[in-house]
Amino acid sequence: MLVCFVREVFVDAVVGVALTIGFIAVLCILPELSGIGRTLRALPEDNDQSPSDSRAEEDR
Repeated sequence: MLVCFVREVFVDAVVGVALTIGFIAVLCILPELSGIGRTLRALPEDNDQSPSDSRAEEDR
C-alpha cells in the first residue's frame, strides 16, 4: 500500500512538472507565432531613432 501511494505521488509530481513546462513553452511560443514577439522586439529599435536621424535619412 505504501508503494502504491509513493508511486501515485511520484506520477502526480512528474505530470505536474511536465504540464508546467508545457504551459511555459506555449506562453513563449504563441507570441512568436502570432507576430507579437517580433513587434515587441522591434519597438525599442524604432524608438531609439531621434527625429533628426529620420529627417537626415529622408533628405538622402
